[in-house]
Amino acid sequence: MKEITDVNTLHKIELEMLEYINNICERNKIDYFAISGTLLGAIRHNGFIPWDDDIDIACTRENYFKLVKAIQDDDNERYKILNLNSENYYWPYAKLCDIKTKAIEKNTVTSDEYGVFMDIFYYDRLPDDKKIIHKAYTKGKRFYKFFIVNKIESKIESNNLLKKLLKKFCRFFIKKLDGKKIIEHYQNIHYRYTDNDGKYAISIWPCYSEEREIQLWNNLNEIVKHDFENIKINIPKNYDEVLKIQFGDYMKLPPKELQERSHNIKFYYKE
Repeated sequence: MKEITDVNTLHKIELEMLEYINNICERNKIDYFAISGTLLGAIRHNGFIPWDDDIDIACTRENYFKLVKAIQDDDNERYKILNLNSENYYWPYAKLCDIKTKAIEKNTVTSDEYGVFMDIFYYDRLPDDKKIIHKAYTKGKRFYKFFIVNKIESKIESNNLLKKLLKKFCRFFIKKLDGKKIIEHYQNIHYRYTDNDGKYAISIWPCYSEEREIQLWNNLNEIVKHDFENIKINIPKNYDEVLKIQFGDYMKLPPKELQERSHNIKFYYKE
C-alpha cells in the first residue's frame, strides 16, 4: 500500500466525501451541519484547517439515523458507513469511509473497511435542568473512560504500575461483556434525558469539558450554507456562538507547536 503523506491529498479525498454527503442529504431531505474543527475551518479558513486530518459533521438524532440508512441504501462503490451494526466497530457514532483507502490507527480496533473517514455525530435535546445536563454529560464521560479506553484503546500503556494493574483488571472484565450491547446502552444515556422542548443540546460523543460541550439547541437547529474550499457546506446559522462556547477566541491561531494533526492515524491507498 502507498501511504498518503501529503495533507493536501488527504484533504482532496475528504472534500469529495463532503460533496457526496451534500448530495445524499439533498436527495433525502436530511439536514446536517459541520461541527468542531470542520466548522472552525469553514469560518477561519473558508475550508480545512491546514493541519487538520478529518471531517466532523452532526445531525439531530432523527436525521442521524435517516442519514445512516440513506448511505446504506445508496450502496456506493466507494463510500461505506461504519456504525454499530458493522463488524468489529465499537463507537457510538458513525464513520463514513473511503474504502479505496486504508486507515491504520495504532490504538483502535476497527472494521476492515476503515479508511479516510468523516465522523458523523448526533445531538440530543436536553431539558433546562442543569443537574440533568450534568448527569447526562458525566455518565457519558464515565463510559468513555471505562469502556473505550480499556476495550478499543487497549494497546495504550501506562508507566504507572498501579494504572497498569487496573487496566489489566478492566480489560479482563470488559472482554466478558457484549461490546455492542454496551454501546447500545451508551447511545440511550442521553436519550433517556431528552426533552423535545429543552433549551440545550449535547453531542453523543462529548470530547471536551462540560462547559465547552453543552450548546443551545437553537444555535444548532437552523443551518445556512458556507464556503468550504471550492464547495458549499451546511453550518449552524449561529456559528459564532457555537464556536465561542467550544473554542473561545476561535479566530486566533494556536501556537506553531500545536499546529499539527490531532490523530495518530496513517492513511494508505489500497492496491
